[in-house]
Amino acid sequence: MTQVFLHIGDMKTGTTSIQRALMRGSWSGVDQTLCYPVTEGHPYHHPLGSAIHSGDKAAVAQQMSAIYARIKKSGADVAVISTELLEEVPAVEVMRVMRDHLGEFAEGLKVIAYVRPHAERVLSSWVQVTKLGLSFKTQADFYGKLAPGKLAYADRFGAWRDLIGDRFVLRPMIRAELAGGDVVQDFLEIVFGSQSVEAERDLELNESLSLSDLVLLRHLHKHPRRMPQKNTRGARMRMGEYLSYILSAMPRRRDKRPMLSRELYERIRQERSADADALDKAFFSSSIMSDALVRAAEKTVPAEQPLEAADYFSADQIRHINAFSILLHDMVKFAPEVMNVCLTQKVYATMRESVWAARDTSAAQSK
Repeated sequence: MTQVFLHIGDMKTGTTSIQRALMRGSWSGVDQTLCYPVTEGHPYHHPLGSAIHSGDKAAVAQQMSAIYARIKKSGADVAVISTELLEEVPAVEVMRVMRDHLGEFAEGLKVIAYVRPHAERVLSSWVQVTKLGLSFKTQADFYGKLAPGKLAYADRFGAWRDLIGDRFVLRPMIRAELAGGDVVQDFLEIVFGSQSVEAERDLELNESLSLSDLVLLRHLHKHPRRMPQKNTRGARMRMGEYLSYILSAMPRRRDKRPMLSRELYERIRQERSADADALDKAFFSSSIMSDALVRAAEKTVPAEQPLEAADYFSADQIRHINAFSILLHDMVKFAPEVMNVCLTQKVYATMRESVWAARDTSAAQSK
């Protein structure tokens, strides 16, 4: 019988790279077959995650019916369902859905999650929401508005362990702790139960943006032409996501990276040390997360980095950025649904391609 794995994130733990590998079959070295039961051309199971999160039972049933049918028809050795949108859904609710809709595959279902150290998670999440257009005045403001359970790792992951025991696998998103120092390699070794599997090395789509790249996106999203209406939100988020892929693929000079302020780091350390210690004791054989929280102090700056465009770009450059901002926001305003579909498809296509055209094009132009 097919062994099914449910990959639940966390967000900002290499999920995009894992999903891309699963969609493309980017590995070698094993004879086992794998079914990734997504709709053709789609890189993940986010519609299912959204439906479970919102409690839409009809949508859940529709999504799970299609997933079950694909797994059943495949006859594969292993299958993977992957969406980090389950991060905030209680374990008991997720497993109820699996038991109700996954048929004979539910009993042996295994769940895989990766966890990023606390301070790193705060920074990476702030960068993510900023590039998607959700603006916070300061990093501290963002941290204060994080959902209470996001960083309560010991309780959140402990609930999974209590529910399904050793069928829940938690891995630290720390390069030195991952097989081959790579999250995709680590994930595939778990799924196939073999160290002979070899993941293909490829472009990391969610490569970190430079600070000036992030400020550019933030300025673009905050432009007065931005339409705040609910029906444009999806298109604006996909616009930010696709632009971030383009920026990360283009050659660039060395630039500053987004970093936490020392003050915010100290607050995170004080508030999350107990959780890091509890997580280490419950899941890891050493003080992995506690040590990572201490080491994070090395990657801080004395004060919050400025986020205004004028601190990074000349008046003429800002004028040009504003011109393109007006163009993009007017396009979104005119046809938000069409733009959302178009940009979503561009994001999906980017994840499918083995060599990203944007990188090839920009590299050629730089010669």
